[in-house]
Amino acid sequence: DPHFFRVVSTFLDPNFLGSFLIFTLLLLVVTIKSPRKQKLLCLAFFLNYLALAGTFSRSSDLMFVFSFVILSLLKRSFKLFYFSIFLSLGIGLSYLFYNSLVAQPRGIDRQKSGEYRLGSWQVGMKMFDRSPLFGVGFNSYRFALKEYHLVPDSIIKGHGGSSNDSSLLTVASTTGIIGLFSYLIFLSSVLFVSWKSFVQYKD
Repeated sequence: DPHFFRVVSTFLDPNFLGSFLIFTLLLLVVTIKSPRKQKLLCLAFFLNYLALAGTFSRSSDLMFVFSFVILSLLKRSFKLFYFSIFLSLGIGLSYLFYNSLVAQPRGIDRQKSGEYRLGSWQVGMKMFDRSPLFGVGFNSYRFALKEYHLVPDSIIKGHGGSSNDSSLLTVASTTGIIGLFSYLIFLSSVLFVSWKSFVQYKD
């Protein structure tokens, strides 16, 4: 999936950049009510939104929709909910324009990249099945691919051979159930602290 005319930033990846921009947009939405900096924050929001639309990332689009809809529900704001739907439609239209004006004329098959991602998830599940309790070991994903003959050597030697496309499957396959459970506990604690901070900030 060559990244023709897609915003990649210093991440050199439109999907990672999209996640970063969405976190930035969420922070701006929470702080944009400051009257002294409202114009500056609105400008920053607009520029970040344009950059997000320019990534043309499907995973980022889904993350944006779910994040902003959930935030509007937490804040109980119909205004933010309708605003989120409007922005989501704008991102969806930008993806359609990119697909028709850039991807199709150059023969870029975005469906094939999605199939590769599903294949990567299946490989991660197979590796997890081989060693479900403790995993194959931290930073040993590439060596496990070779040992279990899960993918061709060309993939093992490439950058994609060091981990799975899914972060959760990377944790599960390299550290097993114990590592995955510990990781989920950590994420739950972060969400709990964030929720408490959100409630205090809201009050």
